[in-house]
Amino acid sequence: MEVERKWLFNDMEACNILITRDEFIYDQAYVSVSPEFRIRRKKRIHDMKYTYLLCIKSKGALERIEIEKELSKLEFEQLMQVGDIKEQEFIKKHFYILSIGKYELSIGVVDLHTDNEFIYGEIEFPTVEEAQAFIPPDWFGREVTNEAEYKMANYWKKTRLGTKGVVAEGINNQLTTEEVKYLRKIREAELQKERNIAMEDHDWYGM
Repeated sequence: MEVERKWLFNDMEACNILITRDEFIYDQAYVSVSPEFRIRRKKRIHDMKYTYLLCIKSKGALERIEIEKELSKLEFEQLMQVGDIKEQEFIKKHFYILSIGKYELSIGVVDLHTDNEFIYGEIEFPTVEEAQAFIPPDWFGREVTNEAEYKMANYWKKTRLGTKGVVAEGINNQLTTEEVKYLRKIREAELQKERNIAMEDHDWYGM
């Protein structure tokens, strides 16, 4: 079970106030957003070796079921194929791990140097009671624990899926049947274009 609160930050001032214990680079993507089925690779900032992880999460805000398993590089790449995930689609994160009292504060810079860049912080707690009792310092930003748009699965849908995501989530988003059909046609045209390019490449290399 994961018990976690999340806040937005305007800058990296937290790293000047607290001691940074560790730094990581994360790349993550979603094979599925409903249910939430995430793959992630991570490494320490000055390390060359990646760890590959699969994480499945339930719906929820403060408290969610979380199942996490380590993957081999091959399994990770196979799940990229299952989810039709391209390398350029991964969400990029630079994580700073800091200590705040007895807790660990993770500050994440998401998609640095892009139009979507933002900074957030999160703390995991052993119990819901401890999470609710925690009083954040004044320099913490706005809390977004209960704001759906700041869940990374929703950020993935918004910034990565394009027409793929709209078609997949069309019914949940209450699109009309005709709208869903239209978007499916657009997606099929995109897929056909990709197939044509792949065939051209195959013919070229086969010459």
